[in-house]
Amino acid sequence: MQKKLFITWVTHNSRYNEKMKLLKLEKKEWYFLDDNNRIFIYNLIYEKIKKEWIKNFTLNVLSDHVHLVLFYEKNNLSKLIKNIKWSVSFKYSKIKWFSRTWKWVQNKIWAKWYSITYLDTEEHHKKAIKYTLKNHEKHQINNIYHLVNKELWNTTEF
Repeated sequence: MQKKLFITWVTHNSRYNEKMKLLKLEKKEWYFLDDNNRIFIYNLIYEKIKKEWIKNFTLNVLSDHVHLVLFYEKNNLSKLIKNIKWSVSFKYSKIKWFSRTWKWVQNKIWAKWYSITYLDTEEHHKKAIKYTLKNHEKHQINNIYHLVNKELWNTTEF
C-alpha cells in the first residue's frame, strides 16, 4: 500500500536537545550549507531518489535541514532514508574534499536521526508540500527550489 510521508532530517550538530543537555554533551560546531552547497546537495538527493524509482516527491534542502514529502510503497523506509543520507554524504565528501594525493575524508553531514510523519489525508499532504516548498521563507534564506526545478516551480500554485 502506498503511503504519503513527510520526512525531515538535520545536518550534523545543528540541534542541541534535552537529552544532550542531560548527558552534558558539549554543543559542537554544526554543519551549515550555503546556497551553492544546498543546490549541490539537492541535486545529489534528487538523483538518489530517482534512482530508487520514486517518482512523486517534493524536496527542499535548507541550510541545516532537509524536508522531503513522498509516496512510498515498500516497507524498508528507514533503509531508504539511511541510504539517501549515506550516499549523499559520501558523494558530497568525495567531490568536495578529493585531493590529488587520492586521499579524502568523508565528512559527516547529517545527524543520525530523522523524523517521519504519515500524511493520512489529502489536506495534510497538500499542507506538507506547501510547507516544504515555502520553508526557506520561515528561515529567511534564499529559495533554491526554483533554481533547480524551474518548470515545476512555474506551474505549481501555492
